[in-house]
Amino acid sequence: MKIYRCFYSALFLTYKGKDELISVSIFTMKMSINLVSGEDKMSNPNVHMYKRVSFLAIEFRKAVECAQNEGAFNGNQILSRFPKGCCGEISSLLAKYLFENGINSYEVSGTFRSENPEETQSHAWLMLEGNTIVDITGDQFKNNPLFQYFSKEVYVGPMNDFYELFEDIAKFPYEDFTEGTSKNKYTEKKRTMKLFLGYIQN
Repeated sequence: MKIYRCFYSALFLTYKGKDELISVSIFTMKMSINLVSGEDKMSNPNVHMYKRVSFLAIEFRKAVECAQNEGAFNGNQILSRFPKGCCGEISSLLAKYLFENGINSYEVSGTFRSENPEETQSHAWLMLEGNTIVDITGDQFKNNPLFQYFSKEVYVGPMNDFYELFEDIAKFPYEDFTEGTSKNKYTEKKRTMKLFLGYIQN
C-alpha cells in the first residue's frame, strides 16, 4: 500500500493457479483498474514477475495522472493530451522506470490501417520477454469502435485482438532515452522522469 499526494490506493494481486486467470486490481477514490491476462492466458507465466510488472505499471500510470491533474503538463503539447497521442513518449519513460527496477523491455510500435486512409493510426507499447505486453495508454481508444472500444488503462498480458489490429510492428530493445538525443530533449525527459518519480516516492 502506498500513499500518493493525489489519492489513496490499495493494490490487490491474486493468483488462482497455473491454469486459471491472474488478476490484478487497484482501487482509488476516483477510479478502479482491473487487469486480467485474457482468455488465452500467458504461456508458462512467471507469476512473481507478472505481479511485479503489474504493480510498477499501475504505480507509474497513477504518477502520470497525478502530474496531469496538478497541471504539471501545462504547456507540454505531447503529455498534456495523456493518454492520447503520447504513447511513444510514455512508453519510453515507462521502459526506463521498469529498467531501473530490474526489468528489461522492448519498445514496440505498430500501425492500424483501414480502407479509409484518414483512419490510419499508430500506437506504441512495451513488450517483455515471453511477449507479455505492457501498455498504460491503451484507453485512448475507449470511444472508438474501430479499436473495439479498448478501455484498459493498464494492460499487462498476452497478445489479444486489440493489438493484432496493428501491423508493420517494429520492436526495439530498450535503450536509455538519453542515448542519441539532443541536449534539450535529454533535459526535458530527465525533468519529466524526475517529476514522475517524485509522485511515486511521496
